[in-house]
Amino acid sequence: MDPVGGRKGRRRPSLRLAAREHEAVEHVFSYTPAVTAGADRGNEVALTFDDGPGPYTQQLVHVLDKFGAKATFFEIGEEERWFSDGTRLELRSGDVIGDHTETDDPPPRGQPVPTSVAGD
Repeated sequence: MDPVGGRKGRRRPSLRLAAREHEAVEHVFSYTPAVTAGADRGNEVALTFDDGPGPYTQQLVHVLDKFGAKATFFEIGEEERWFSDGTRLELRSGDVIGDHTETDDPPPRGQPVPTSVAGD
């Protein structure tokens, strides 16, 4: 174990970086509806699906509807070319759609991951 970052070779993010990340998240939450607390109706779960829509999206939405469940779907823009019917069904079913970028490409190796929102 490494006393600086827990596992050997891993370093904790600097306090400054952590503060910038927190600030970016708070900025997004300031204009984005988000679940901040559960209801008092018993146990609940938040269902989220990433990297869609896909070939099984419509099937998934039908299963969720069958059980009266809602979900948040984080869509990749380029997937809409082929699977936009799934997104339309999500919207008609009352699910929430989130943007998961146009391509979901990882940042280039060695490049830092952005930690602030454009326009800050």
